Amino acid sequence: MKKSKILILLLVVCLVVGIMATGCKKDEVDKTPDPTKDPTGKETEAPKKDPITFTYFSGDQNQAPAEGNPVVEKVRELTGVTIEFEFLVGDLFEKMGTMISGQDLPDLMNPSQARALAMENGVFIDLSDKIGNYPNIKSHYEPYMDRLRAASGESKDKIYLLDIWDRYYGDWKPVEHGGPGFWIQKAVLADAGYPIPKTVDEYFDLLLNYKEKYPEIDGQPTLGYEVLSYDWRSFCLKNPPQHLIGHPNDGDVVVDKETYEASLYQNTDYAKKWYKKLNEMYHKGLISAETFTQDYDAYLQKISQGRVLGMFDQGWNFQDGVNVLLQEEKYERTYVPLPITFEGYTDSYMDPPTFVGGNGMGITTQCKDVERALEYIDYCLNEDVQKLLSWGIEGEHYHVDENGMFYRTEEQRVNARDQDWINKNLGDQLYAQFPKIQGIYSDGNWCDANQQPSEFAATRSEFDNEFLDNYGFKLVTEFLTMPTEESPAYYPVWGYTVPDGSDAQTAFNELTDLENTYLPRIIIADEDKFDAAWDDYMARMEKINTQAYLDWVNSEIKARME
Repeated sequence: MKKSKILILLLVVCLVVGIMATGCKKDEVDKTPDPTKDPTGKETEAPKKDPITFTYFSGDQNQAPAEGNPVVEKVRELTGVTIEFEFLVGDLFEKMGTMISGQDLPDLMNPSQARALAMENGVFIDLSDKIGNYPNIKSHYEPYMDRLRAASGESKDKIYLLDIWDRYYGDWKPVEHGGPGFWIQKAVLADAGYPIPKTVDEYFDLLLNYKEKYPEIDGQPTLGYEVLSYDWRSFCLKNPPQHLIGHPNDGDVVVDKETYEASLYQNTDYAKKWYKKLNEMYHKGLISAETFTQDYDAYLQKISQGRVLGMFDQGWNFQDGVNVLLQEEKYERTYVPLPITFEGYTDSYMDPPTFVGGNGMGITTQCKDVERALEYIDYCLNEDVQKLLSWGIEGEHYHVDENGMFYRTEEQRVNARDQDWINKNLGDQLYAQFPKIQGIYSDGNWCDANQQPSEFAATRSEFDNEFLDNYGFKLVTEFLTMPTEESPAYYPVWGYTVPDGSDAQTAFNELTDLENTYLPRIIIADEDKFDAAWDDYMARMEKINTQAYLDWVNSEIKARME
């Protein structure tokens, strides 16, 4: 045991020193201009103007910062700007339709999955000729201006949305996986002797065996495999087939890696093979029918209870449920991603940070002061303000050591795992809903406090250290295959905005409705009626003008590749 603890300590030290060293190398950090300064090198200052309040609607389901939040108050003091958040409650498209028809728009908006509806109905102003007037915004997006601009259609060459994710600075050193994958509880792997399942059969055998062995977890029924099918998050239901044949996440299509030609995959033999396996697992009791009718909150609640053994999902999508488990120190009930594919394929779940374009927030045509809003966004892209939003207030929420590296005390780490505390004390949603710096700051500190190597090592539990030690790993990302090259210029298709009212959008909506409605029916069909249910599904798909959608996707891919 003593030898094991020494090995664990050495691994942690190596992790901290190795990653921190790469984070501090000046020549490996993004060569874009220092966002704390304007092009002349002069320190930027907040504009001294009268107080103003901007309303902000987000199509995400989150919680606004609490009144009296010290970070929010500090930003308000620095800028004179108050952001009044409204987050989505209910149906996104119904909400958007009401705002558009009533011409009752906020000043700022993140339309989320309704971005096509918003842009085609003239919700946003064109920022194409404005970005260059704001040095921090300009330097932030300069390498990706072509991706910000619409590639085709009536919006061609216009910029309506400023991306709020995946503008990455510095070398990519992922310590956790936030993307797609087949996830499994660490307890399941530990109980089975620490295997690494790679096939669908191996994965489900582990879940079946554990559920049979432990029918209850903390006094509640064990849930073997959950399938979230709610709203736009139904990618948990639809996306697995593309990954099972070794493709990265392109949403509703797979793209040939040589010809860059897109095709559907929900009508293929390998998709049928996947859903037949789910049908088998349903009849073996691993999947419950309730999983297809639950909403997102119910799904997260089950995960937070620690009784869901596995699921296909994006890591970011269920993180709130995992945060509850971490807060309660149920580390064995948290998850790792697995390299699951059909035999003969290599997994492609790990993506380097990819700037998508057209996937963020914009300034609406009813904004009371467009220039002031852009000044606010520009100022908030200063490194010092970004650190305030992501780390908090120095001395209260974190400290700085003699080498200039940020760290938290144990009490501060405990607080930072409590979402209620975060809402009351940190700039969580100001950081999430606006353009941001991700990766590594110019001084070597990591933008995400939880990814700071020293913090990552300090907050990892003894269980996790021993768990990874049994695999000879330092990080959970080592379960997956790391990409060896950058993503092609077209990638990813899921980030494309289908023109509102077009034949392509009609086909896409009909296809989505069909999949969300009929795939659950196929999964829970009687085993001897599976083929008939699949044939009915295929016949209905043939009535959809899917070629209109594919033609549009392929024209967009061509435009981006050129």
